[in-house]
Amino acid sequence: MKKKILAGALVALFFMPLNVFAAKGDQGVDWAIYQGEQGRFGYAHD
Repeated sequence: MKKKILAGALVALFFMPLNVFAAKGDQGVDWAIYQGEQGRFGYAHD
């Protein structure tokens, strides 16, 4: 019985929404791979 409850709890964790977003207006270095090894610091709207 305990195994069924534990298994159900683990399955429920996979169905819970987990949204991770940056803060609104969050800015910083663009470390995208196409920006080069050094990244790109600074934007026109900074």
